[in-house]
Amino acid sequence: MNTSKLLQLVIDDLKLREQKGIETYNTTMDRKDLSHHEWLQHLYEELLDASLYTKKLIQEFDKLKFTLISEESKDLQ
Repeated sequence: MNTSKLLQLVIDDLKLREQKGIETYNTTMDRKDLSHHEWLQHLYEELLDASLYTKKLIQEFDKLKFTLISEESKDLQ
C-alpha cells in the first residue's frame, strides 16, 4: 500500500512520540493503570495546551500581518 508523503511524515512523528513516551514514562499507550476519566483528563490538558499554542501563533501572525501592511502603506506614500 502506498502512503502519501504527508501521511508518512505523520507516521514517523507518531513513532518518535511513542519512543519519547517510552523513554520519559517507561510505558506505552497500552498501559492499563489509568481510568477512562484519567485518559480524558490527559486529553483535556493536551487540548488546553494546543489552544494556547494556537492563540500564540494567531497573535504572532496578526502582528506580522499588521507590520507588513504598515510597511506597504509607507511604501505607497
